[in-house]
Amino acid sequence: MSMAAAHNRLSRLTPWRRASLAMLGAAFLTLLWLTGLTAHAAMTGNLAIAGIGLGTLVLTAFLYLVSHGLRIVRLALLIGGWRVGFRTVVAFHLMTASVGLIAPLKLGEIYRVVELGNLVGSFVRGVMIAWWERVFDVAAILIILAIALVNTPPETHGMFYGVAALAGAFVVGTAFAFFVAPENLRRLAVLIIRRYDHRWTVPVLQGIDTLRRAIRQAPAMIDKKIASLVTLTVLIWALEITCFTIMLPALAGSLGPAAEGLLSFLSSVTRGETIVAELGATTLNIDLRRYLAATQAPLLFLGFVGCAAYAYLHYGRRGARP
Repeated sequence: MSMAAAHNRLSRLTPWRRASLAMLGAAFLTLLWLTGLTAHAAMTGNLAIAGIGLGTLVLTAFLYLVSHGLRIVRLALLIGGWRVGFRTVVAFHLMTASVGLIAPLKLGEIYRVVELGNLVGSFVRGVMIAWWERVFDVAAILIILAIALVNTPPETHGMFYGVAALAGAFVVGTAFAFFVAPENLRRLAVLIIRRYDHRWTVPVLQGIDTLRRAIRQAPAMIDKKIASLVTLTVLIWALEITCFTIMLPALAGSLGPAAEGLLSFLSSVTRGETIVAELGATTLNIDLRRYLAATQAPLLFLGFVGCAAYAYLHYGRRGARP
């Protein structure tokens, strides 16, 4: 692509998509930096992979990446249709999953939703897709939480409260959105029509109508896909637990301690801690660096590749959507 063509393409971009490009560039540079940092840590032995058999390390990395492959398939099912190519979906997921490892305070999730809306051409639809992803994941986490509570002593349950609170709030919020909000949004629109006549009335009514339509259309996104989505989610989380127990053999004695260890790790993640902070963390007095070396480090590298691929597929190709 010539410089003139690139300039013309850039000039046609909306401010929103220019902001997306800026965030994409920041993600690329950050992932490049952290990939190099992780590679240096591995070469100097700071990831504590000494004593792990190469076969075990490769198996864990493979299973973890398979779980992300299943997440990609689930995302493609939720997006639906042929408007977004599968290669673009793959690159998008790897990029945003890696950004989520390095962005503090769950800002990576916000970036994923924003860029997903940009990818599918509708911010509201992007929110709905990300919402359904989290609905299935939260359902799986609640099952893991129940297993951990049954199979672990009561004095260890305190570490689960963060995950339980977040999962519970999400379930309540989802129930409110799908079963309470639509009718009340209609009533709110009627109230505004009857009582207000200002410049902002029409935009507010349009926003309410868009939100109401999106909420009502959300169930259609999983229509005739529910069995596939549930199966993929079960396989995803089975692989997550398997990877955790392989790299932390002390937890592999029974399902309860394994679930407890995974939930403890997830609790720190839900608090917005990054992979850099987790490198020095412990779960049940067990060093997490081996688990991170086998799972998060490969994901970071693929995220860097995915970021470059996404930039090319979504913005750089001739004929890409402007």
